[in-house]
Amino acid sequence: MGMMGGRGPGGGQGGASVISSEWARQDPAGAMAWASSLTGEKNQAMSSVVGEVAKTDPKKAAEMVAAMDSTDKSDSYRAVASQYGATNFAEAQAWIRSLPAADQAAAMGSAISGLSKSDPQAASAQVTGMEAGDSKDRAISSVVTDWARVNPQAAAEFLKQQDSAQAQRDAMRNLMPNWVSQDASAALAYANSYAAGEVRDSALGSYVMSNSTAAPADLVKVAETITDERDRGRTVGMAASRWMAEDPTAAKAYIETSTAIPDDAKPSILSGQSGFGRRGRGGP
Repeated sequence: MGMMGGRGPGGGQGGASVISSEWARQDPAGAMAWASSLTGEKNQAMSSVVGEVAKTDPKKAAEMVAAMDSTDKSDSYRAVASQYGATNFAEAQAWIRSLPAADQAAAMGSAISGLSKSDPQAASAQVTGMEAGDSKDRAISSVVTDWARVNPQAAAEFLKQQDSAQAQRDAMRNLMPNWVSQDASAALAYANSYAAGEVRDSALGSYVMSNSTAAPADLVKVAETITDERDRGRTVGMAASRWMAEDPTAAKAYIETSTAIPDDAKPSILSGQSGFGRRGRGGP
């Protein structure tokens, strides 16, 4: 067991993390003793224990982290902060201020992500106080993801106020599918409100890939306005592949003359075996 390590399929929890999380529901002390004895996946397993405990008793979880060796604490700070933020954000803030300075930004981002699950609007207000960086970018993405499920317009307005192009690009992948499912025309107008560049490209690409009701010919036109050549070719190819499944004659005429689709990709799209995405409605 001590040699277990790595993440699970698709980047999920590894075996030791799953075991320690389940064990912690019945015997937190025993689970922590086992997790701390590992030689691989030790940090992930320990953070799974405190994260599980924090769901019902974040103060106890914080005490468990305090007893760890300093080299094992960073992942656990974030695990506790996420649960703490979801249950009592004010207490989470006070606890985070007691942490080493180097760990506070990541923990605060996790706490905001936890708060966002129940109150994304309140979480969005907390984001403004964070310093620019990866932790803030991740918090922005979490807020947009959660808010877009209930109010994509509000999530979009919040996202546009952010200064980080990286956060905007990443968050578009979750904002646009939710918005497209509720009001595709508003989602497209929002995407086109950005200046040409990476953020707009991300928005338009996500719009095309998540839109299963618009005519493929219309989606192709949208995809053709993406500025990045590689992203444009991939997105046009996905829309054209769907078009082939619905109207092969019209799609073939377009594909054969298109300058947006790489020539080496055209044969597979025309044969209905495009590497760009699955055939038929539903998109990639």
